[in-house]
Amino acid sequence: MAFKKISSPKVSVIIPLFNGEKYIEEAINSVLRQSFRDLELIIVDNGSTDGSRLIADKFEDKIKLFIESKKGVATARNLGIKHAQGEYIAFLDQDDYFLPTAIEQLYDVINQSEHLAVMGKTHYLFETQASRKRWPQINEEGILFSTLLGACVFKKELFEKLGYLLENPEISDDVEWFYRLDQKGIEIQKVDSVTLTYRQHDNNTTSSQEYTQGVILKLLKHTLDQRRKTNAS
Repeated sequence: MAFKKISSPKVSVIIPLFNGEKYIEEAINSVLRQSFRDLELIIVDNGSTDGSRLIADKFEDKIKLFIESKKGVATARNLGIKHAQGEYIAFLDQDDYFLPTAIEQLYDVINQSEHLAVMGKTHYLFETQASRKRWPQINEEGILFSTLLGACVFKKELFEKLGYLLENPEISDDVEWFYRLDQKGIEIQKVDSVTLTYRQHDNNTTSSQEYTQGVILKLLKHTLDQRRKTNAS
């Protein structure tokens, strides 16, 4: 069945786009071919200078496309949230893709749950041996629960309660978001199904354990700074 835009979707899927011409079409198609049809796809182009926009334009009758000056992935995601019509929010990175029943499986759980967030399993796809060596802690199968935005579906009200993603280029917005959920006692319900393929390649900004550790250190410093400001006021 052909994918059609709908005015009142249950789920809004948001893809931030920046110079992703190599992978973006596969990401888009993985959304449009979902078994769950009650959704909208929002793409926020963040100032691409390659052929990404031309690829996205091919789907103009099926997606909502917004253009943003290069302000970073968190700003793009937040713009997507602001334009989202769905009761639930899902994210997908331009170089990853959903499995065909991903949204259906996550929606079926969260729609019947008191939880504000659900998480499926992630399959790590390593394109090179070099990228594989950067993640020695991941098992040979490459499948696990991982705190990635693309592995989750969130109730939109969660962003209205806790605020949007942190727009700070020094701190990974997804790491900060999951940290914030943990600090607020928001439990993420786990769904025992693989829903996301997370591609690891040499151009990933998050393609090493060392990067992740560096982000966590910056996040801790940011948190301490915020607490000092609060205590001083």
